[in-house]
Amino acid sequence: MINKIFIFLTFILLSFYTFTLRVNAATIMPLGDSITAGFYPCYLQQMLKDGSKLVGPNDPISCAGSGARYGGYPGYNTQDILNNQSWANFRPDYVLIHLGTNDVSSGKISIAQTIKNLEDIILKFPTSSIILAKIIPLTGYNVKDLNDEINRHSWFSR
Repeated sequence: MINKIFIFLTFILLSFYTFTLRVNAATIMPLGDSITAGFYPCYLQQMLKDGSKLVGPNDPISCAGSGARYGGYPGYNTQDILNNQSWANFRPDYVLIHLGTNDVSSGKISIAQTIKNLEDIILKFPTSSIILAKIIPLTGYNVKDLNDEINRHSWFSR
């Protein structure tokens, strides 16, 4: 009798666990420059197996039927992203931000201004979890200073 009760309770708990996973599928918005507008949203959408989906203002990327949406803007720096806020009406569970490459490569936006712009972008998502990427290595430009400041900055003290 105890074995039957144990099996029954195990079945109930596993059923509840499976149901919980389906209910908790996440919405994720990649936001950034041409690196984000490239191929990675397609691969990310294909890797999401729990019903999570990519959202964003850009037309979906057609890749193996995934229809990945995103907020990627080739050539944009952090100020351009702030000036074009088509992404700001979304309320995803997670925002993947990769910005700053064009700030560094143009030489027109200081590191301090880039950090301020990133703060302003992050504040547009008060209910989202933010994943802020450091800048990938860029030949001919020193991204180390920006990445160091991203590491040092106290992002959530405001």
